[in-house]
Amino acid sequence: MVERGRLGESELRLGVHQGIQESLRCGTTAVGDISSAGVSGRILREAPLRGIVFEEAIGLDPERVESVVSQVRLRMQETDAHARPGLRAGLSPHAPYSVSSSLLERLVAVRDAESRPLAMHLSESEEEITHVESGQGPLYELLVSRGLLPLGATGHGLSPVAFAAAAGVLRGGALLVHLNYLTGADLDLLAAHRHEITAVFCPRSHEFFGHAPHPLQDLLRRGIRVALGTDGRSSNDALCMFREMSRVREIAPDLSAPAILGLATTSGAIALGLGGDAGSLETSRYADLTARTLPLPVQEASDDRILEALVSGETEPRLTMVGGQVVSETVGRPGRSRSRKESR
Repeated sequence: MVERGRLGESELRLGVHQGIQESLRCGTTAVGDISSAGVSGRILREAPLRGIVFEEAIGLDPERVESVVSQVRLRMQETDAHARPGLRAGLSPHAPYSVSSSLLERLVAVRDAESRPLAMHLSESEEEITHVESGQGPLYELLVSRGLLPLGATGHGLSPVAFAAAAGVLRGGALLVHLNYLTGADLDLLAAHRHEITAVFCPRSHEFFGHAPHPLQDLLRRGIRVALGTDGRSSNDALCMFREMSRVREIAPDLSAPAILGLATTSGAIALGLGGDAGSLETSRYADLTARTLPLPVQEASDDRILEALVSGETEPRLTMVGGQVVSETVGRPGRSRSRKESR
């Protein structure tokens, strides 16, 4: 949070533009972008990507709840005022350690009143769990040292998942990002709300931080929808679903190739409110798609082999289409891509 605050608007804008181009080159056609400075919405509405701009909220001071809520609502309204079909505004209480109970409850109330999508980082680290449950540990000490929490503040006596549930987060299609550390009770709670949430697993960011094995298959066994995410470039060297699928193939070899592909396509589309229009190649759906070069001779290109190549990182991008229009295509050899706008 501190490092992000040091970036100027020009640097933030450049990062958003680069992220859009990278996503399109790798075949992404819809995104859930968490915007911490109100910059993403202004840029994404000029881009061909579909999805949701989640305006982020951070605040532990109970005296500033209404001020933070007002800022978030203004940023959502700005996106709404210039929105185009396929792009809408949502809100994102950052995490249980960076929003107070009162702020979280107010943001949930705004979500309910305005029918907004909501995303929240949850159970990302063991330090988060210790802090939220007991008000102790290195995360607590860091927040106190930076004047964000008063010395002697106590925890909620709840796991991060239970804390979010108590505030009403686990409904309305909420995206719960990370969920790296879950107890049996957490899984039971998530399963009880499985039709109203999506768990967002960020495999390569998870690897970057050296977390314990992710409870991906525990979530899937309980019928909880899981979609893949990338997290930000601070913990990932690429914004590419194909690389995320490749990592899942390594850590979950028992998952079938179609199941892994679904984590990056149909599950993501449902999470972004596009489940009836995108996420699969079907008549009447958007022509949002990517074409890849397969490292296979034609005689070996069975359906099973093609799917395995897609989820194992064996393909190269050739083009990306949104709404039937080419928005990114390779120039020269596969792997060297630029956007259609850049090609002109």
